Amino acid sequence: MAANLDLSTVKLRRHYQDRFDNDPALITRHYSEVRGADFESLLSGRILAIRALDFFSPTIAYKAAEQIAVCSELSYYSNAAMIAKVGLAYFETIDGELSKREYFERAATFQKQVDAFFYPDSSPAERMRAFLDRSWPFGCRVLRNNIGNEFFYGLLRIFKGSEAITHVDRIEWDDHTINQPLAQIALNTYIGIPDDGGELALWNFSPSKEFYESAGKAYGIDESLLQRAPDLTIAPSIGELIVFDSRRLHAVRKGVGTRITCSCFALLFDSKGPLYIYS
Repeated sequence: MAANLDLSTVKLRRHYQDRFDNDPALITRHYSEVRGADFESLLSGRILAIRALDFFSPTIAYKAAEQIAVCSELSYYSNAAMIAKVGLAYFETIDGELSKREYFERAATFQKQVDAFFYPDSSPAERMRAFLDRSWPFGCRVLRNNIGNEFFYGLLRIFKGSEAITHVDRIEWDDHTINQPLAQIALNTYIGIPDDGGELALWNFSPSKEFYESAGKAYGIDESLLQRAPDLTIAPSIGELIVFDSRRLHAVRKGVGTRITCSCFALLFDSKGPLYIYS
């Protein structure tokens, strides 16, 4: 006798389809098979992204997405008012010490809020930390400030038909008190994807700060000034993890529907040292 399927399960299966192209700029593996050599390829620029498949349960993601989309704790970026979030991004603290103090005072609260959406299962934030700890030969730790306070990690971001313009993420541009890392990578676990659009666009180009500021537009740059198409465009699926070099230009295209990710960054200060995770 065939099992009963509700509409949410049907929708999940429709979204979780095989859309993985064989692109030389991309490594696609089951998440358990990603290794340090894959990260080395990413950091050296030999590839632009790692797709870690089956990273998170689509069924749990779908249920969490329904709660996140209507959460009363949603706030919005001051420089991107169409993008909602749960938590505070560290780059939002660049306007002063009061913002930084708020970030660290509320870091544990934000962590609990994110975890609560996925309880009793482990959250994507915890899974990303464990994934880095296993995949990178020297492990992963939570980033701390100069007095030992832990950073928050696992920011939830909600795009309802909105976009993220072409930009880079570099912690040393946001906080000059932090030593410049050798590398900074971004990790996005996909909790919800739009019915159409919402692709991740990546360029094999890491702009200088001078170019970036001269081409400035809100928190990013005017893409038309690049005069080139993205080198890689990925249409994500629910439950997968995508890792890329955040110092290279990237963007999120507009979508029809809601796109939800759990995201963080990881910093590398020593090629023989651990990765440090934060949001």
